[in-house]
Amino acid sequence: MEPKKMTPKSGVKRSLGAKGWVPGQKGSWGIALLPLLLGCWLAGWHPLFALLIPAWFSAFAFFQVFEKWMKAPSSRRSSLQPAFITWTGLTALLGIPLLVVAPRLLAWAPFFAPLVALTLWGVSRGHDRAIATRFSSVLASTLMTPVAASLSLDVYPTNTELGFAWVSFGVLSAYFIACVPYVRSLIRGRTNPRPWIIAGGVLHLLALVGVCCAVWANLLGWSSIVLWVTLLARSLIVPLWQARRAKPIPVIVLGRSEIVWSLLVVASLTIPLI
Repeated sequence: MEPKKMTPKSGVKRSLGAKGWVPGQKGSWGIALLPLLLGCWLAGWHPLFALLIPAWFSAFAFFQVFEKWMKAPSSRRSSLQPAFITWTGLTALLGIPLLVVAPRLLAWAPFFAPLVALTLWGVSRGHDRAIATRFSSVLASTLMTPVAASLSLDVYPTNTELGFAWVSFGVLSAYFIACVPYVRSLIRGRTNPRPWIIAGGVLHLLALVGVCCAVWANLLGWSSIVLWVTLLARSLIVPLWQARRAKPIPVIVLGRSEIVWSLLVVASLTIPLI
């Protein structure tokens, strides 16, 4: 197999990722930003979103570089310091004024605290790629859907006005969590994909059952069932098809297809009764 050629563009991206300026994992920005943007859309625009969106962007980048800093040996931490200081400063600069003008956001702290703690514990133990660590980081990101909606509506997390925002949180969480073993079966676990295919299939099936219940309760439209049946089929067919191929599916193809599927899931929530 020929060695992979490094282009100037890919070299710059790799360098920025290594120094903590951008996340090293492809697709992480989608998981971070899609739930937030969906929450902004569902509840309607609010002027404070001009603070919330960049504050969350900075906080996510800070958390990514903090993870790298925790894992890095002492000799490498100095290269992460500029990004660490920058993202820390931006998070504080944007986050503190936001909390001052919207103190109700502090009511979300009990929801985020255990997820952040579990993620940091996994990273500190060298288990940053463990399933539990992945799941906790996904849930922290998808929580931003009801968080954004609560800011727009000026309500606490338990307010009934956030009902559909919580439904959307559940759907997005189910999708991104089920994608973890699915993607693992295609990339890191492709030499032994069977357990990952089974895990992905089971999670997609459980999500489909949940979606059917939501449709029965008139919380989602019938198109959601069609979408999740397709997602379930995809979670089984694509890994099995790759196992029969001489070469694995290119990562860039998988990444672009995930963008499409993610947008379809979001679309199913923006038009909930179709």
